[in-house]
Amino acid sequence: LFLHFANVPARLVVWFLLLGPSLFVTFFVPSYLFHMFVFSHINFVTHATVSGGKTEVYNLNSNPYYKIVNFFGSGVYFHKNHHLNPGYRDPRNVG
Repeated sequence: LFLHFANVPARLVVWFLLLGPSLFVTFFVPSYLFHMFVFSHINFVTHATVSGGKTEVYNLNSNPYYKIVNFFGSGVYFHKNHHLNPGYRDPRNVG
């Protein structure tokens, strides 16, 4: 548990030392924020509470945004497949 929580600040320090202050702020911070936005969006839109308080999980590939992100992100919006087989590398191929 300690290593899990120590990992994030350690990675920030390493990237800061490798890139320097200006490249860190110019490239790393925006890419990290974009990553967090996509991760949050995936979990928000692929989980829905249905009647009875149960959660339904969906695969999404219905519009250009989902198709592009699925292509470059190894099928991350195929979230239902991810829940069916979490250890499988590319959830587009789970069924």
